[in-house]
Amino acid sequence: MVEVTNKVTVAEFANIIKGITRSTSIGLCYRVDEGKSRTVKGKKALQKEVCLSGYLNHNYANKVKNLTGDTSFEAYEMKGKTRISGTLLESDRNGEPMLYLSILNNNKKTTTYFHNGVEISKDEAIKQELFAPSYFTKKPTMGRGIVSAEDDFGVITPYLSRLVWANVEGESYEITS
Repeated sequence: MVEVTNKVTVAEFANIIKGITRSTSIGLCYRVDEGKSRTVKGKKALQKEVCLSGYLNHNYANKVKNLTGDTSFEAYEMKGKTRISGTLLESDRNGEPMLYLSILNNNKKTTTYFHNGVEISKDEAIKQELFAPSYFTKKPTMGRGIVSAEDDFGVITPYLSRLVWANVEGESYEITS
């Protein structure tokens, strides 16, 4: 964990990042259910804490065009999310703010899994068959498969309420409810 210098609410952090308009590096850590884990009694069997670095304000369609040279590429419209700014989205379902960031192949990322509140290794989770079959399905690269594997990148949109901490523009924040 990084040394946190500022404690802020979700709303305060949303205001901080909403005004960022240029490509900006960000480090963060968030906790969520593992979307590709099995469901047991209506709950996901695995949760995860993901700590990574990425970039704010990277335009998905432009990035695909730049990496592939395909100037005709058009991104599909986001479903269930409304863009507030280059860094911030809002969930259409619940109105909660979400971060919009790109993760490059060379960005650092660590994932820690939890089962019943106890840390579990990925290998042990596989042994216990806690991942759904979809976890093992190879997904196409970005741009609906036209970006090369070497240039591939990811886009994530975690809820701000799931962030544990973030480091942006030289400031570290602990995000609280």
